[in-house]
Amino acid sequence: MTEGEQNGVKSIAGLKVTDGTSTLRDTWSTLWPVAEFFAFSDQREANSAQNPAFLAVFDGAPFAAAPAANTDANEGNDVVADDAFSLANNISNLLFKNIAALHYNQAKGTFVTEFKDGKQGNQVDTYDAAYSIVALSIYQRAKDALPVGYASAESGDVDLKTAAGKDALAMIKGQADFIIDHLVSSNGLVFDGLTLNKVNTLNKDKSLDAQFAAIRGLVAAYLATDDVKYKQAARSIYLAVEKNMFDKNINTWATVPGKATIHTPYTEAAISGGLREAILHLKNEEGENEPALELTTLTDRYVSWFRTVINGGMQLAEWMGDSGENQIKGSSSTDTDEDGVHQIIAAGGKFGTAMTMANKASVK
Repeated sequence: MTEGEQNGVKSIAGLKVTDGTSTLRDTWSTLWPVAEFFAFSDQREANSAQNPAFLAVFDGAPFAAAPAANTDANEGNDVVADDAFSLANNISNLLFKNIAALHYNQAKGTFVTEFKDGKQGNQVDTYDAAYSIVALSIYQRAKDALPVGYASAESGDVDLKTAAGKDALAMIKGQADFIIDHLVSSNGLVFDGLTLNKVNTLNKDKSLDAQFAAIRGLVAAYLATDDVKYKQAARSIYLAVEKNMFDKNINTWATVPGKATIHTPYTEAAISGGLREAILHLKNEEGENEPALELTTLTDRYVSWFRTVINGGMQLAEWMGDSGENQIKGSSSTDTDEDGVHQIIAAGGKFGTAMTMANKASVK
């Protein structure tokens, strides 16, 4: 960044890229929220099912409306604009083109972690590949005018079946098939990744992060394509996690039962998201009787994991209100819900501790 001065104050006079590397994690984790914002700000005439409340926000008051040229069916006549929808449309399309061109290995049917110095890398990380499926499913739904956010599993009154949506679905299927065909081990767990070459070289670690990310991604693939093989694959991985990674001594999962497991916010995200999908979409249906997939068992697993890992050390403080803490008249307690996580004013530090997650924690 080159510093300048404008109107008597310091300003940015210029920007220069010093590292042009593109990483898959940066790309999918940006595509996801931008695609959701695209859906919320969508003013396309063809999206007759758009929520009227969203339309009211982006109709010029309080936020600028999109030019008519940017909301018709012809993308070729779009004009430059700085309203929310036009920006979200451009940025999500750019991110989608980047993930497709820079990170998707068309021949192998998988995403790679890095594009550097004009060359696509050959490392496949199960976590990022699986979450790319999730991000693409949100983008596909947003482009095709299907519900996103918490309604991402629901069908909609409109399905625009856009060209971009079809391309996203093709990559979703390719990546999901790659996980099933190349990353599942003989005991049903998934490997953390591999190196693409004539004979793919596996990263033979099998972390909790990778297991639950794969479950999350395969469920997203199932919901996007309605192909039950992805649902069955997600179920199989979850059952393998139950069989091979559940530690009875701590009443939750460990990479190696009996030994400490390092949890990071990415571990938490994968387990929380993967288990949520299991509760919603992998549980036993009528006529099925797999004990591990009973709804009560799945919810018990969620509660025990949350108490052991989140309340057990990862969450550093709680805010009064939605997080469970309350202000009780006559009480001086700073842990009113008695979960071991104190209010921000009593969780340590000169000015208290923010309600954030630890960078990492050892759970045993």
